[in-house]
Amino acid sequence: MPDAAMNDMNRAHTAVIHALIAAPISKSRDVACKLRVLADLVEGDEGGVLVHEEDMLVACLHDLGALRIRDALTLGFGWVESIYGDLLQLRGGGFSELDVAG
Repeated sequence: MPDAAMNDMNRAHTAVIHALIAAPISKSRDVACKLRVLADLVEGDEGGVLVHEEDMLVACLHDLGALRIRDALTLGFGWVESIYGDLLQLRGGGFSELDVAG
């Protein structure tokens, strides 16, 4: 296959993966779909695919945590709200490191 065609295919694949990473979630099924894509990335032997594994893993973990926290807030567990805010700041680079000493 010509190099230009392969480059176009790689760019299209990258665009799809980045769209999936940024896609909003509203239910467990959405997170499960992202986890399936992550599994495909881990299994794939194609060159360049490994570049997206870490970003997809971070998105999956964040989205799963955020979904569970939103569920807890819906059930009336208000103390979770501060944890959710911290989670969003951590994903956005708001913290340089976690304070594990407490």
